[in-house]
Amino acid sequence: MSYIVSAQKATSVNKAISGHFTSLNHISLIVSKIYYLEIYNVNENGLTPLITSRIYGRISYIQLMKRPNNTDLLFLITETNQYCILSYDANNGHIITEFSGNSNDITRNKSENGQIYSIDPDLRVVALHSYQGLIQILPIQKVLQQYRNNSLSFRKDDTQSFNLKIKELDVHDIGFLYNCNRPTLAILSREKEHSFLCTYEILVDKKELDGPKNSTEVEHGGKILITLKNPIGGVIVIGEKTITFYENNLNNPYTIPIQDEITHYGQIGEDDYRYLLSDPLGKIFLLILFVDSNKFHGMKIEQIGMTTVPSCISYIDCGYVFIGSHFGDSKLIKLQTEKVGNNYFSVVDEMLNLSPIVDFCVVDIDKHGQSQLVLCSGGYNDGTLRIIKIGVGINEIAKLAIEGLKGIFQLTTSYNSKQASYIVLSYYKATRFLQFNDNLSPVTNIPFETEEPTIAMANTLNDNIVQVTSSKIVLFDNHLNIISKWEAPPNEKISLSSVNPSQIIVSLRNATLVYFVIENNQIILKKEFHFENEISCLDITPTNANNNMTFSDICCVGFWKEITLKIINLHTMEVLNTYDLGGDFIPRSVITSKLDDTIYVFVSLGDGQLVCYYMNPNDMSLKFRSKFSLGTQPITLRQFSYNSKNYIFAASDQPTIIYSNNNNLNFSNVNLIDSVIDVCPFSCLDFGDALCILTNKYLLIGSINEIQRLHVRTVRLGEHPRRVCYQESTKTLGVISIQYLVYKEDHSFKILDDKTYEILDVFKMEPHEYVQSLISMKFLNSSKEYYIVGTSYVSEDEEESKSGRILLFSVTGTRQLRLEHSIKISGSPWKMCNFNGHLLASIRNMIYIYKWDINDEGDINFTYLCRPISGKILPINICTKGNQIVVGDFMKSITLYEYDEVANEIKEIASDISTRFTNSVCFVDDETYIGSDSNLNIFLLKRNKNIQGKMDEKQLSLIGEYHLGSNINQIKKAKLVTDRTESNVITTNELVFITTDGSIGIIAQLKEDIFNILKSFEENILKIINNVGEFPYYKWRSSSLSSDESNSMGFIDGDVIETFLELDRESMQKIANGENGGTKLGYTVDELVTLVEKLKIMH
Repeated sequence: MSYIVSAQKATSVNKAISGHFTSLNHISLIVSKIYYLEIYNVNENGLTPLITSRIYGRISYIQLMKRPNNTDLLFLITETNQYCILSYDANNGHIITEFSGNSNDITRNKSENGQIYSIDPDLRVVALHSYQGLIQILPIQKVLQQYRNNSLSFRKDDTQSFNLKIKELDVHDIGFLYNCNRPTLAILSREKEHSFLCTYEILVDKKELDGPKNSTEVEHGGKILITLKNPIGGVIVIGEKTITFYENNLNNPYTIPIQDEITHYGQIGEDDYRYLLSDPLGKIFLLILFVDSNKFHGMKIEQIGMTTVPSCISYIDCGYVFIGSHFGDSKLIKLQTEKVGNNYFSVVDEMLNLSPIVDFCVVDIDKHGQSQLVLCSGGYNDGTLRIIKIGVGINEIAKLAIEGLKGIFQLTTSYNSKQASYIVLSYYKATRFLQFNDNLSPVTNIPFETEEPTIAMANTLNDNIVQVTSSKIVLFDNHLNIISKWEAPPNEKISLSSVNPSQIIVSLRNATLVYFVIENNQIILKKEFHFENEISCLDITPTNANNNMTFSDICCVGFWKEITLKIINLHTMEVLNTYDLGGDFIPRSVITSKLDDTIYVFVSLGDGQLVCYYMNPNDMSLKFRSKFSLGTQPITLRQFSYNSKNYIFAASDQPTIIYSNNNNLNFSNVNLIDSVIDVCPFSCLDFGDALCILTNKYLLIGSINEIQRLHVRTVRLGEHPRRVCYQESTKTLGVISIQYLVYKEDHSFKILDDKTYEILDVFKMEPHEYVQSLISMKFLNSSKEYYIVGTSYVSEDEEESKSGRILLFSVTGTRQLRLEHSIKISGSPWKMCNFNGHLLASIRNMIYIYKWDINDEGDINFTYLCRPISGKILPINICTKGNQIVVGDFMKSITLYEYDEVANEIKEIASDISTRFTNSVCFVDDETYIGSDSNLNIFLLKRNKNIQGKMDEKQLSLIGEYHLGSNINQIKKAKLVTDRTESNVITTNELVFITTDGSIGIIAQLKEDIFNILKSFEENILKIINNVGEFPYYKWRSSSLSSDESNSMGFIDGDVIETFLELDRESMQKIANGENGGTKLGYTVDELVTLVEKLKIMH
């Protein structure tokens, strides 16, 4: 029973259009990312996200349909021929489904060229070519009339699609002609060695096709059809070597030659006279039509630059063009009349794209328990390594080696200033000051107390400064003159203090709490209160309901022995409430903070746990919210601001930043190697909202990366990366990459430094030698790690490779590659694994285990450990665990083998009898195996043990199946985030997967009771949230995409579960209550929020 969730949603852009979808006054960019719709506003600074909506299907086509005096409608269709018409509700910021249907026909033969669509310019019909010999017609005119006439009176039959037979079986493109009395469709097709262009009229009322009306032979290889608007009309055919214009009647062709293959196009503006074209490697061309007196007179094409490999081109307005990509970062460019470098355009903004992710490795370079992923990402010249970290990065500004500190504080030039003046360094027996004046330098000639440790120090109202030491409280004016002082009673020491702009509270070691206010530039003692137990932490951070951020009505106090938190009224010193924190560890830090619209009280315990409460601002009562584990050491809690928003820094052995998003808590790791003792803000006009971070070894001043869950570092290769692995002993990454040249590709093996990602050495493969696999491993009885590269020789004369090599590399002391040994093999080495210190390889259809020896002369020799065995068809994926071997076959799903050490042979144990084209396999545990297939499904299999009947033992049982909708390339055992929940009872056995669409996901196992709760929870959410397109969710998740919705089993959709945190309180309550036909869950909204947040911590 599994939980599957996206750590990074799909980033590949397959379609993009622009128009007045959200407003008549502004042009929006609509981007399709496989099964997400994203809408952006565009300005001179770039793209601003407006809304993201999930679609329950893979989007294959989007097009805007204009309405008179109204915003555009959006027509969308999926790969399974589900279609819908969408509008935008500007008042609520939601996408509305106006119409939805399905024209899928599983009895027909699908077209080899995929789905092709066109919308009649007069919005009478939509034509879809998905099946050989058929054009499907959707008559949308009646659908649109209900909006134009505000009438719902149309016959249902008029809105249903119908099929029209055509004689063309190999259709490459279609397009509706302009200025035609009837919908007239141009069809570009091939027949043997010839290509043809013909036109048909569609008789909608009769549901018939009239034609072909006109027909002509075109250049063989023609594949793109562009229909031209009025007044010139006509059609352009783009072939392999020419571009040709035809009139509507297909007469008077005009042809120009081209040197490059054209794959995509986009129209510039509404005049229809200029087009942007692209080739497969990112060259951008401008096609200009010469028109005079509404007559076509010619055209020309010229290259205007080079950019990312496009998957779509969408002109927006005012020279802005969006280049969507599958192989690189998508770009917003602005066309220029003058050259900018080598291009006639400049890049205004970029949209991150990780696709296609072909391979990845999991690395903990700093050995701090925080994994990062290294991805083989992108393709062609846009190939990159992407280093993925979950958490917040700190960009170092300055670093001082310093030890023995217990705390740090910041002083600014004045109370409202954003400029630091001093950093206060509190030692255990003294205090020192660093002055900031372009740089940090020690300062000694200063009236502050330096011979005692500083407990608290801050700017206060009237530009004063208060310093609390172990024996006194001192108030300084803005000239650093002492204007007020309070000294602790004899034989008493101040152990704790909390300060805000107008109040001071201190704890004496005799368990006395003393409260002061700062009035008229004087420290005035207001109250004293004696407790039975010594105080362990306190806080008076203002969080008043009236937004007075300079005064607090309460104080939060934690105690050593009783392990409680008390809320105290500062006006009366009355204990309002006492809260038992539970457990055996004392509270070490407490802070009250308003994050978004919610007031929280956070209490950290001595064992690294964090207790979180809601505070009611009316009566100051607390409500328990949740408990998290943020490490193993005591935590110090500090509040800071970033971009005018409050955050909490939890300083500990696993430093964490706590923040709120949509009034829901989020936890992000801080990517630091060392434990953090204390933190304070470092305000500086040059660096913005920076932090001063104290560790046992140094003081670090650093700016904060954008506070988000996932950070991406890009290492540009300029080549297509195929495989990557990490070698810890040499601190290097091994990378296989492909350089694409004219009519050939060159493969090479590189090693890179694991910190700088500098290329250290390169080994180029022989001509026609392609690399298939790569691992790093230590052999049995060897202390040295080796890179092992598996290659195959490819010949145009052979259907499959019949020879190859296994190459053994070491990394020298100077970090260069040395080829130690080479093994000739008889085919493609699909996969290699470390099998208990031996090399396991699948070569062609065989599985081999190699053992190695070194003779006295140092020569390496490989021999078979045991007799090789034959796989099913092609064993292209392998994973091992102990003596078990799981093989994913090209056609025959998954088979479990086991190496018998006594018999010295590999034995087949069990297999899945279904037919699956397996893409990846991995162990979940000793008896459970997970795989993905080419139909974009994930499936779980379990070994049958202790049952009667040998046949049952030989079969792997299917226990889970789920249609992901993305092609998974790799699944590996890994955790993205260190455990933070109070206990590990929610999920176990976490796996990470990567896809060709650029998404990164997590799969974890659930206990049965949690699974049942989440299943009802998921069903309730789906009954409440907006289903854009109104496509059936459970049919989308069905593994076969048939009418049998029960095919999806054993999985919880974490993306659906986590949408709960994005909803308003009213919708959350409806889900908890099971409204709209759901199931009452028996949990409060707060309990459900806590459950989702604990699940979300995995990423």
